[in-house]
Amino acid sequence: MKNQFIKLIDKIHIIEKNKLKIFSNSKDLKLINLNLKKFDTTQDNWIKKSIEKKYLFNFFYNNKIFLHKKILDVGSGSALIRKFLIKKNQLDIKSIDFEINFKNNKKNKIIDFDNDFFSLKKKGMLEKHYDAIFANDIFPNVDNRLEEFILTAKTLSPNLILSITIHPYNKFYYCKIIKSGEIITYAPMNKEKIFFILKKFKNNVVNKSIFKFLKNKIKIKKRLYLLFYLNF
Repeated sequence: MKNQFIKLIDKIHIIEKNKLKIFSNSKDLKLINLNLKKFDTTQDNWIKKSIEKKYLFNFFYNNKIFLHKKILDVGSGSALIRKFLIKKNQLDIKSIDFEINFKNNKKNKIIDFDNDFFSLKKKGMLEKHYDAIFANDIFPNVDNRLEEFILTAKTLSPNLILSITIHPYNKFYYCKIIKSGEIITYAPMNKEKIFFILKKFKNNVVNKSIFKFLKNKIKIKKRLYLLFYLNF
């Protein structure tokens, strides 16, 4: 798998305009758009509005490289287009997410584990080996445990494939703690903090060209998506 993936991942490490332009005229996008029109759920609206999200969904769930591979999808979400692509391509993907996040999308029965990845690992509820582990647009958008995730996930699979959201500076969210109801402020990591973490795994990051982007001091003005592959 590593040799196959190396050829692909280094070409698409940053979701840029030229790649989106090519994708915008592809049959894959037409198929995704055609099926998104059928899915009248709030859980798919965020994908309908973003060609970058469609690009990532096409990469993760409409990619022949993952055929006949045992995959764990952490923070999978409940998008029906994801379910459609997995079924279409007959992919062997086990999914982890919190059902409370998609209570309005009861049509999606593809979630295998309603829990946190770390809790499932600690309880021994996951298999001991997967060919690859996905984490699509989770870190550090809704979870800032990137380093902890890498250290834990690599014990289950030699291949970690992650897409990361790079936010402009001063981005933050107001959040509520479920148990106490307390309001807290959450700030996703910027690219400097992401670089600080990833350089600890520089020997394992296969598409090393991402480091050039992360080290660049130019401040980004809009949200970007970064795709990278770690091999252990």
